[in-house]
Amino acid sequence: MVSIAAYLTLVTPQGPDTSAIVAEIDAYAQVAKSTWKVPGMAVAIIKGDKIIFEKCYGVRKYGGNDPITPQTSFQIGSISKSFTATALARMVDMGKLSLDERAEDLVPEFQMYDPYATRSMKLWDLMAQHSGMPSYAGDSYLYMNPTRDQIIHAIRYIKPTSTFREQFNYVNNLWLVAAKAGENRYGKSWETYLSDLVFKPLGLTRTSTGYNELYAAGDFAVPHATPTDPIEKSDPETRGVYIIGPAGGVNSSIRDMSKYLMMHLHAGNADGKEFLKRQTANELHVPHPDPGRPAAQHHQAAGEHVLLPGLCLAELQPQHPGLAQRRYRWCPDDHGIHS
Repeated sequence: MVSIAAYLTLVTPQGPDTSAIVAEIDAYAQVAKSTWKVPGMAVAIIKGDKIIFEKCYGVRKYGGNDPITPQTSFQIGSISKSFTATALARMVDMGKLSLDERAEDLVPEFQMYDPYATRSMKLWDLMAQHSGMPSYAGDSYLYMNPTRDQIIHAIRYIKPTSTFREQFNYVNNLWLVAAKAGENRYGKSWETYLSDLVFKPLGLTRTSTGYNELYAAGDFAVPHATPTDPIEKSDPETRGVYIIGPAGGVNSSIRDMSKYLMMHLHAGNADGKEFLKRQTANELHVPHPDPGRPAAQHHQAAGEHVLLPGLCLAELQPQHPGLAQRRYRWCPDDHGIHS
């Protein structure tokens, strides 16, 4: 079981006293740590513009003595997708691209199995999880250690299981296409523009990309595997998240993630300064259903077609036992807590 970082948004419309809720979440975290057999984890609760609870549990490595700290770097898995979307949103504000640009105009080598999907796919579609491909399409390819360009090329051979924009199917490979669009317009690698546009401006000093960077951090949570006794991780599954880095290759600490989440909670403002234009920030959080379907026909799943997975979906993911995370919904305008 890999160590876990969690971050919660707490909104309390009725009264200032949050102590009971905080105590309940603290107790829940300790039970979850035991249930999932996690060596170490960290939890932060944000209310408004303050971290009102921050606690670290356990150790960085099974059998070790080094404690988890607020600066401990974790592999954050698919919440990395939200960083990619945020960096692209900054490019939108810079005038370098538009979410409505066609994917094949941004990445000429991009091609879907379905020609219609190829022609119609826009940048926001790449991140909205309704491509028509089956869930986790192409992920097994990671065991062959492909390059990102090879993964993008292989997309054209994956047969769809639904019509483009018809239903929600979670995939990772299209995030490489979205990241490539950013590379083509920004002129630098995904790793570089993520640092330039997100990490450095927000002061995320414990946030990085890459397997070597995780280990170079010094204070990091060692990945582990089950169902056997936890062992230090060196298998392709953990390294594979860095091959598909734009979909899963960011490392961060609970303190940095709290800063990052507060920026999104404040609609693109960070420390009183505009990091994203409010309209752009909101665009990342609103549902993106099929624009050709009448509003009355938008099914509930359309609400999951958002561009910031991990900040917008509330789910526990047992299919990824090493990366299970409790996620809380985006709470626009402080209307309430969603769990």
